Formats: sequence, structure tokens, C-alpha cells
Amino acid sequence: MKNIIIKKNINLLLIALAFSASILTFSSCSDDDEDTVTVDEEVVDDDTSITITNTNTSGTAEGDTANTGADEDDLVENATFENTVQIVFSNTSASITNPVPDDVVITQDGADVTINSTISEVAYEVSGTTTDGMLKIYSDKKFKLSLSDLSIANTDGPAINIQSSKTIFVVLEGTNSLTDASTYSNIPDDEDAKATFFSEGQLVFSGSGALNVATKLQTRYRK
Repeated sequence: MKNIIIKKNINLLLIALAFSASILTFSSCSDDDEDTVTVDEEVVDDDTSITITNTNTSGTAEGDTANTGADEDDLVENATFENTVQIVFSNTSASITNPVPDDVVITQDGADVTINSTISEVAYEVSGTTTDGMLKIYSDKKFKLSLSDLSIANTDGPAINIQSSKTIFVVLEGTNSLTDASTYSNIPDDEDAKATFFSEGQLVFSGSGALNVATKLQTRYRK
């Protein structure tokens, strides 16, 4: 205990001395006529080279060192899809072919198409054009979303809204265009949907096509 007390006393003494020195320094810089303080500045040339020494050049890697970022499950060709749902937009409507209506429930209001899926290995093939429509998908399974010469413009929200935290394989064919609304409405309070192409899960893109995304709400795509 005595060592600790002595150390504290020394620290207090040093602090007191430093404080006194700082007072003397500022007092010596003061001018009798003006209340100014002069501080010496060191100018460093922009061309001055800086050498960093004593760096740690080696060490033991931490975390998941086996994960390099590549994952075989992220390749669409390694996935299988037993059921295919086809959606073709046409102006203010859409035609739908659904082979599994009990497991993939689809509701439609004009060209607004909402899907609730409870099964895995579903592929959605979407094409056509609408200037007042949208596609919304609920699912807790991975699925494939193929866009083929698709053009969707929505007047009250996202063009594509995927409310799923799972991986979605997006396959592009031809030229695809998506445009959202300047203001969003009818979005549930417990959902996030602030993007032209919104997804809660990871989007893995592939294919030979193109995707043009335009936004009026400042966010083109989000996941």
C-alpha cells in the first residue's frame, strides 16, 4: 500500500508542476497592450516522406479463416427448382400460371401481384410490361427469380419487393427495367421497402441480360 500512496503523491506533484509551467508559459506569451497568445507552429512540407516503423508484419489469423467468401450454395447452377411459376405482366393486368396453388398462394389486384410461398425449390419466371404494377414475394425459403425483358413501373411503391431473408437467385435475360414511385403508400409498419428493387435477403445475380433500375425515392436497390 505504501508504494501506491507514494506513487499517487508523485503524480500529484508532477501535475502541479505541469500546471504551474503552463501558467508561466501563457503568461510569458502575453503582451501588456493586447490580450493575445502566440503559439509556435511546426510546418510540415507536403513532400516530406513519413516512415512508419515497428509495424506488426506477421500474426495469427482470427475468425473463420476457412471462409474465403466463395460459397457453392451461392451458385444457381448448384440449386434445383421443382416448380415454376410464370407471371406475364400486360399493362394494368398480369397472367399467372401456378402449378402449386396450395403452397404458393398468389393474390392479384390489377397488375399488383403478391406471392406467399411456404415451399422451397420454386422458380418464378417474370416477363411483360406494366406502368402501374408491382411484384411482392413472401417466402422463408430460397427461390429463383428470372427476369426476362421485364418492365415494371410502380406508382405507389417498389417495383419488386422481396420480403424474405433467404438467398434469392436473380437471373437476367434480355433487357429489364424497374422504376419505383416518388412516394410510397400501403407499406406495413413492420416492413422495410425503401427501394425500387428491395430485398430483405441476399441477391445473387447471374445471366446474360441487363437490369436498368430508376428511382424517384433516391434508393435504387436495397437488401
